[in-house]
Amino acid sequence: MSKIMGKDLFIKETKQSLEKMLVTLRKNASLEGEEAAAIRKQFFQMEREALRYGFKELSHLSRVSKSVFICDMNKYLLPQYLEGVLLSLIAEMMTLVEHPNEIKHRLPKVHDESIISLLRSFNVESGTKTVLIIDSDLLFLNKVSKVLSEAGFHVEKANRGRDGLEKIAKYCPDCIVINTVMTDIDGHAFIAELQKETCYSFVPIIVISNNQKLSGKLEGAKLGADDFLTKPFVMDELLIRLHRLIERNERIKKQTLLDELTGLYTRKYFLEKLNYYFQDSNESEFNHSVIIFDLDYFKQVNDRFGHAMGDKVLVTFANFISSHIRESDVFARYGGEEFILLFPRTTSEQALVRLDSIREKFSKININVGQETINQTFSGGIASKDDMNIERPEDLIKFADIALYEAKNSGRNQLLIYKNYMKSKKRSLKILIADDDAFIRKVLENELAEDGWELLFACDGKEALESAKENSPQLILLDVWMPIFNGYEILEKLRSDIQFKQTAVIMLTGNNSEKDVANALNMGADDYITKPVSMDELKARIKRLLRYQYQR
Repeated sequence: MSKIMGKDLFIKETKQSLEKMLVTLRKNASLEGEEAAAIRKQFFQMEREALRYGFKELSHLSRVSKSVFICDMNKYLLPQYLEGVLLSLIAEMMTLVEHPNEIKHRLPKVHDESIISLLRSFNVESGTKTVLIIDSDLLFLNKVSKVLSEAGFHVEKANRGRDGLEKIAKYCPDCIVINTVMTDIDGHAFIAELQKETCYSFVPIIVISNNQKLSGKLEGAKLGADDFLTKPFVMDELLIRLHRLIERNERIKKQTLLDELTGLYTRKYFLEKLNYYFQDSNESEFNHSVIIFDLDYFKQVNDRFGHAMGDKVLVTFANFISSHIRESDVFARYGGEEFILLFPRTTSEQALVRLDSIREKFSKININVGQETINQTFSGGIASKDDMNIERPEDLIKFADIALYEAKNSGRNQLLIYKNYMKSKKRSLKILIADDDAFIRKVLENELAEDGWELLFACDGKEALESAKENSPQLILLDVWMPIFNGYEILEKLRSDIQFKQTAVIMLTGNNSEKDVANALNMGADDYITKPVSMDELKARIKRLLRYQYQR
């Protein structure tokens, strides 16, 4: 009985203390000295007493409130920018002591513990996933974070939208859980800000709403959320939806952002990330380095051991580099045997030191190719943002490419930093002409050679596919009727391979049937031209399509 009386008295005294604090805070523009120390001491006592009487949430909030005060020159003070935070914490504590049942009602609980075990296994098998939770309700935030951590997730928390955006850029979460009500930014503005960065467009978003009416769900749908929940809810719901969305997102990323062969990022994703580091206000002031790699004499590997063994060498290289770089670095396949790497906040000299050690280690690895073992080397060019006062990300890639050309031209198996004396290699765009008619191939060769394009030729479907895979052309002229595989079959195979999703394809045929034209365009052809070919028209169409290709 005495404990109950003590508990009631504690609640009454706590309420009075909090009300006095509010009066003090509202009277003073800032708090320091004896007043700040006195209030901090009250939070200390409140933390200890709350734990004694079983108020775990109140004890936690008291501890957080105590940490808001800063000790400067042996005096405590409350910085003005933290005053709003403290007011929110006190308001939360007032709710807790006045309506304890309401607090318990809004904190989600787990009903089925087996879900926790399932997700823990999921995070072990597929790699720990990161979840970011943004909610101004600190008790809810901490409760959900604790459960998700138990389920094996890496959890990041933010109680303000701007903090959330910074953490998204820093941690690249696998899922975002966000309450539409935030103290500093509206939910619509938050997601609009997020959607400016294309590389985050695949990150699933679960919206938590305080609105239990249908309008709360409509709000989530308007925001472009992948799923939504209304408070109160049981944690089981959130856990199941997180699992489903992250698994779905992994499948989408593999299909669109990852190179099918190596599992690395695609060039498109790399360029988006590089653009982010140039434009984001928090990153644009720092130095960033780009490195372009090229496997030395790789054509000889394909010619001698076949494309399957060549693919094995590419995968071995990709895995080796990936295992020796930081999580924040961005590594992508740039095309064929070329790879590209972004070292954020790294100078070219620092990049050279790190990569030279990696290059030396890789050259000593024995790679089994059939019955033989080979050692593969690579060359690389490095360019750094501040070395040349570069303003555009594409210039950084261009200079790294020039340094790569210099490294290969002066002996290979080395890394060079771009210098002004290095000369640019004139890279011609590759066009693959796949046609079984030798006369047509010769005509096209004579007419197109003068435009400076690098022309490749194939006389049947199998040869066309092999040449495309080996050379990564920017454009393919594809005859509809060829031996082994016809043009439609080749087109289908090309478009099913992520390497050729963006490759321009023009179909060539002697048949002007509208049905055939529609069929080719529906299957993914970019253009269609009938024989006999008007060379002026063909050149105009080629130039139009190549304008959309990366100028490599």
